[in-house]
Amino acid sequence: MNTNTIINAAWSASRSRSMYENKWPEEPATRKRYEEGEQCGGCSFFAPFNADWGLCCHEKSRHHLETVFEHFTCPAYVEEGWGPHSFTEMEELHCQCGGGPFETKKIITLEAGDIHYKLTRLRDGDYYELRRSSLAIDDDYGFYMRFELYRRGKESDLNLAQIYTALKHLCGESGSSFDDWKCSFSFPFALEVRKAGKKFDYLLNVVDYRGSVEFNLRKPIAPDDEKYDKDARMKIHQPFEEEFSREEINQFIALFYGYLAGYFKSVSKYHDEFFFRFISSNHVLYGYRDGRFFEEEIESEEKFEAAIAALEEIKRKIAKK
Repeated sequence: MNTNTIINAAWSASRSRSMYENKWPEEPATRKRYEEGEQCGGCSFFAPFNADWGLCCHEKSRHHLETVFEHFTCPAYVEEGWGPHSFTEMEELHCQCGGGPFETKKIITLEAGDIHYKLTRLRDGDYYELRRSSLAIDDDYGFYMRFELYRRGKESDLNLAQIYTALKHLCGESGSSFDDWKCSFSFPFALEVRKAGKKFDYLLNVVDYRGSVEFNLRKPIAPDDEKYDKDARMKIHQPFEEEFSREEINQFIALFYGYLAGYFKSVSKYHDEFFFRFISSNHVLYGYRDGRFFEEEIESEEKFEAAIAALEEIKRKIAKK
């Protein structure tokens, strides 16, 4: 008689849980791997039990046969993507679909004057592969604040539930590679900027951070580009004015946000699916319930956990129907 018992909804090793919660204080290389999205959910040897937990099946990993969180990682990580897993280190045998239709990619085209933009939705694995050889472009938080004040009270001012819904309907489910303590979704894109007969390539990640939506921009560079040494690649750079100036970046963000607002207005008429997501760092809870897209910030940890538990119960009841 088989008496095997597997934990499928929590850590099976307290030491591994401690590593994750403390962000590998003695292993900066492992922490960097985690921050760059190389997490268990994308490892070839991760066998998922459900949406959050799975079994490590990699004999070379120190966590072999442990139940681990999908956003955990280790030095033995083998990239395959967040779709099907092949349980092999042989890249030529890895699945190429990433969990979605391989033959299709969602493309969005926008225009602002004589500048043309093309956004192509990327899978997590593709985005982080490109991100490895790219330069971070500094965010303009002053613009974010002014833009938020400008939108306040207007029909185009979307809460997190509405932004998430627009992005999901537009280009598929959120990616899974993000800091799940401070964030709750991530939608990575390849961004092509065309102006004056020239084309410039960028990466864009639309991500919520502590309750606010950010449009993180990066500039891909060649891995062997001698203009940027290791230190330069780790720095945050100001915009490359001749390619995509600060003013143009801010105009693009406003344009894309307006596009999302218009798209949400259309799809919201037909949306009637309960969901919720949360941001633990700031006790933010949002979703769709009883015909309303809601977002709220809860004052205490106890009330926050109670609210999540109540929504989980609703989710379970809906699943049983």
